[in-house]
Amino acid sequence: MAFVPVTDSLGNPVLASNGTQRVACTHLAEWLVAYDALQVARGRGHVTYYQTMGGADASAGTHNCGSAWDMAWMGDAAIMDAREMGAAQWHRIPGRNGWPSSGADHCHGLIRCGDNGCNDYQYAAWLLGYNGLGLNGVGAGDLLPRPNIRTWQQGVTWAHAEIARITGTDTTTEDDMPRLLLDTNGTGRLITAEGTIAVASVADAKAIRRILTAAEWDPNSAPVDKVAASEVDVYDRHVRAARGAAGPATVTANIDYAALAKAVNDDAAKRMEN
Repeated sequence: MAFVPVTDSLGNPVLASNGTQRVACTHLAEWLVAYDALQVARGRGHVTYYQTMGGADASAGTHNCGSAWDMAWMGDAAIMDAREMGAAQWHRIPGRNGWPSSGADHCHGLIRCGDNGCNDYQYAAWLLGYNGLGLNGVGAGDLLPRPNIRTWQQGVTWAHAEIARITGTDTTTEDDMPRLLLDTNGTGRLITAEGTIAVASVADAKAIRRILTAAEWDPNSAPVDKVAASEVDVYDRHVRAARGAAGPATVTANIDYAALAKAVNDDAAKRMEN
């Protein structure tokens, strides 16, 4: 398992109180950047992260595998953003719903990305409508609704599409047309209904934006006097890559809740026996 530095959406390092840079698994590090960018686009400011990969006693080991984070509470709407992005996240309120009165007020969340040996039981509990605390995470009920389930990759795609909608960088006229989300460096991400990909070159980003904003351009027969063939090639290459990068932006999971509950209960029984 690889741990990488955590940054905010501007590339600034996220530091611990002792000045060292926080780290997370590669998947969560990417997810946190998109989540931070979405909160900024919402007007809530940058996220204050209290812990990513770490071993705080109160966390009971759930951060040891790098796929979980703690952050300052930014409102229930911010929690719902995390859930829309495929994460399980809850508000830990001192003295309520199984969180001790001596505990800090914060939000705890995790993504199911494969690096979940220390906390997957919490995600399973969230699917069952619990808050991840107590034995097998089913000590108390969840206080907020659960949206349609997305993978963490689909959540990143959804966040970028939402940012494009909020900030007005969506220059397309049809929902199924690709979108270009530019960052402050002139690069960005190309978003399609099937997936998203980074556009690392400023020149490529300019070519893609020219294609998307050329009202005269017909994708089936691009007139050479309107856009250059090289620009079309850049656009086509990035669209193909984006469509192969991830699944659809939204999926509805058909979950057998009875089977999942039985699995959780069987696991709980085994732990008690051991």
